Amino acid sequence: GPSRSPLYCGTACEHEVVPQRLWTSVCGLLIAGGGWLAGSGKEGMAAEDYESQMQLGFTIISTAARGKIDSLEQEIKGLTLSCEERRSDVTELMQKNGSLDVEIVETKQQGQQLVEEHKELLKTVGNLQKQIDRLERLKQAIHKHREEDQAAEAELGDAHTLMSDEFLIEAMPLTAAELSLEKESADDSVRS
Repeated sequence: GPSRSPLYCGTACEHEVVPQRLWTSVCGLLIAGGGWLAGSGKEGMAAEDYESQMQLGFTIISTAARGKIDSLEQEIKGLTLSCEERRSDVTELMQKNGSLDVEIVETKQQGQQLVEEHKELLKTVGNLQKQIDRLERLKQAIHKHREEDQAAEAELGDAHTLMSDEFLIEAMPLTAAELSLEKESADDSVRS
């Protein structure tokens, strides 16, 4: 911005610093164009006229400086409010960022836990598959053994039929009758 010097205007803005460039411009006009400001057209200017012209210049400078200061103060207030809003937004975003960081860490941990669970499930599935295969082989062995037993039983079934009492009575009635008489006499002797 423009450089400032501690020049005081001596009127209503007694404690306000006037911008150097504005001060120089007005003073130059007042000194160089003393006749023009007085409206006299004379070369020289009376001390009273010169003093009133100086007072008018100081008032103009003071009013312009006060207007500029007021507009700058308003701009500063607006920028301060805007800055506070941005700070509030930044704080809110930082809090959201923090909570998102926590969620990311938790999600990574859950993902790792799921990976470990998946590995364990794969091991369990592998073990169960081995047990299923073993049971399947056992089932086939039992089925095969059962078929062999049924085949053997079918072969022996004919021998059982040949050895049954009814078959013997029908096939050899005389021998069966003798066997039955011997059996009865053996039973009677046991009873006595």
